[in-house]
Amino acid sequence: MRKKSFLLSYIVVIITTIITIITINYFTLKILDGTRAFTAGESSFTKGQQEATRFLTLYIFTKNEDYFHKFNSNLRIPISDSLARINLDHKGPEEISRKHFINGGNSAYDVEKMIWIYKNFKDAAAFKSAVDIWKEADLLIMDLERIGNDIHQKISTQNLIQEPEERKLALQVNSISEELTRKGKEFDAVLGRSIRYINNVALYFITIGAILMILCIVLYSAFFIRRLSALQKKTNQQNQFLTQINNELDMFTYSVSHDLRAPITSLKGLIKLAEMEKKPEVLKEYHTMMHTLISRQDAFIQEIINFSKNKRMEVVNEDIELAPFFNHIISDLQFMVEDKEVNFNMDIRINLIYSNLFRLNIVFSNLVSNAIKYHDPEKKVIEIRIKADQKGQFNIFTIEDNGSGIEEQYQSKIFDMFFVTNHHEKGTGIGLYLVKEIITKLNGTIDVHSVYMQGTKFIIKLPVYHQTH
Repeated sequence: MRKKSFLLSYIVVIITTIITIITINYFTLKILDGTRAFTAGESSFTKGQQEATRFLTLYIFTKNEDYFHKFNSNLRIPISDSLARINLDHKGPEEISRKHFINGGNSAYDVEKMIWIYKNFKDAAAFKSAVDIWKEADLLIMDLERIGNDIHQKISTQNLIQEPEERKLALQVNSISEELTRKGKEFDAVLGRSIRYINNVALYFITIGAILMILCIVLYSAFFIRRLSALQKKTNQQNQFLTQINNELDMFTYSVSHDLRAPITSLKGLIKLAEMEKKPEVLKEYHTMMHTLISRQDAFIQEIINFSKNKRMEVVNEDIELAPFFNHIISDLQFMVEDKEVNFNMDIRINLIYSNLFRLNIVFSNLVSNAIKYHDPEKKVIEIRIKADQKGQFNIFTIEDNGSGIEEQYQSKIFDMFFVTNHHEKGTGIGLYLVKEIITKLNGTIDVHSVYMQGTKFIIKLPVYHQTH
């Protein structure tokens, strides 16, 4: 209990620290990316006002209307940024701000980040200073726009401005441009300080998190090393068992791969023959053979699945009513052979047992299906007798048939993995091996008594368990 509590605390601290670090990194990168977007936007802002100033100065000295139009066109860049900010301040639709930011020369990729940063951090101390500078720059842009319109009005009405006035106007425009350039540098400086501050805070928290993780790892490692010596003995004891399991697995893998490939090879050959065959009756025979191969392959795969489940699943017992249990198996299997009548005779003297339903279903389905599959073709009716009784501390089950029986030389091998007899109905060699494995796992025994060409009887003994409340 103490170990579980320690491990749980360790896992909670590690997961919480990792999530915190990831969250800090995510928002740090998002904030830095948004700040970068504003820095890039400021470059467009500055370039726009500088170009507008240059064209307005040219317009003053040349009176060329094209320069005035270019002045207005470039001035729209910083004005658009201002309109985007004003719309966000008034909580207007984001789509309007998005449109203004794009008109201001910002990339669509950056616009979403700029909106997110502005909405969430415009009142934060580090960012508020930059916003205040932006607002001051907007006032200068308004002054530049007003002066440009005044100059245009004078030139349009007087058609001529004297040289002293031209220089005066140019100096005024240049003064605003220099002030705007200074504001741009201040804006960049404030954002730069914000970036450094964010980096330092993020680094601080990430360092704290890393130290906490290292501390947890060191503590748990010490705890683990202390237990390692105790586990070493147990590990050595299991090595021998694992070696045996690996040997069995090698044999299992080899046999399964062979049995999986063999029907596929045969099936490919039949398909090739069917492609070249023209006679319908021969094609029908090929299709029947294909169906038989696929059915055997399906049965083989199902037994492999059951084998795997039996190895891995814990034994969880439950109450099982035997009469419905066997009736369900019979209803599933009684039509396996189309041209034979199957007669089931049940003698169930136990109403209820406490065992594992999944495994018993595999055992008795396998034995009943074998009784049907390996029937004696010379006999008109397949007779299968199922008996269940309790003797002392054991539940005794008997499955008996009047089938073709098992030759005496094979009876000691039928529970071996991948063993098959020379019967015309070839099995997979896993079914009875799985039955024996399950019975052993349930602490029971299974015996077989068979007379060739007369029939076979399987006797299963399982200990009686009672449900505890």
